[in-house]
Amino acid sequence: MVLHKKIDRRTTIKWVMSGVAASAMTACGDRKETKAALDDGIIPARPISKHRASLGQAADISGTPYGTDPDLMQPANTWSRTMTEKQLAVTAALADMFVPEDEHSPSASAVGVPDFLDEWISAPYEGQQRDRAIILPGLTWIEQVSIGRFGKGFATISEAERASILDDVAVYGQEKEELKEGAAFIRRFRSLTMGAFFSTPEGMADIGYRGNQPTAGPYPGPSQEALDHLEAHLRSIGLKMPSLG
Repeated sequence: MVLHKKIDRRTTIKWVMSGVAASAMTACGDRKETKAALDDGIIPARPISKHRASLGQAADISGTPYGTDPDLMQPANTWSRTMTEKQLAVTAALADMFVPEDEHSPSASAVGVPDFLDEWISAPYEGQQRDRAIILPGLTWIEQVSIGRFGKGFATISEAERASILDDVAVYGQEKEELKEGAAFIRRFRSLTMGAFFSTPEGMADIGYRGNQPTAGPYPGPSQEALDHLEAHLRSIGLKMPSLG
């Protein structure tokens, strides 16, 4: 079973609120897909095994939203996380299939992506609640598929066995008929996982992102090339370059 790194609430709330503010993980395509999945009744998925999966009942949503201008420096816990330990275990195992540990970075679970996803779907915002309606039934769905195929839950089967399930739903439009109902869940889960992972210091380092880094010493200012570009643009719209002295 995959054990994931636990992240404190202050960190995950800042993480989630950054995502809410930037809408980094609610791309138009995903939103349309999520709405279509809900409208079509794809979610929740029906059991496909006589042995019904049980990951426990997630707690009810509580608390109030921050509003549109959250104080990320002083985040408060206005709601509670809601996933069960079994749901988190499946989340960790599935997230690590999309972001496994390699020579460049740790796995998704090692940087706390399961706690982020728990925080995300527990947040009392409309967009996050749409995702909740996809993620929680989807976790049960993939647990059910795992039990139906291998007699064990998704968090306890081998990586190869997990991959065999994902391979059958990986390509949009080519999913196996009996697995189509979970394909929307997989795509949304993957999108959230990737967005969460690559917003961590480890994920940003993995892709060589160098933003948000302090400049040591006196700020050197923009390069002459940047200044020339700015001046040319200003001139093109009838404005003068301001004095930088």
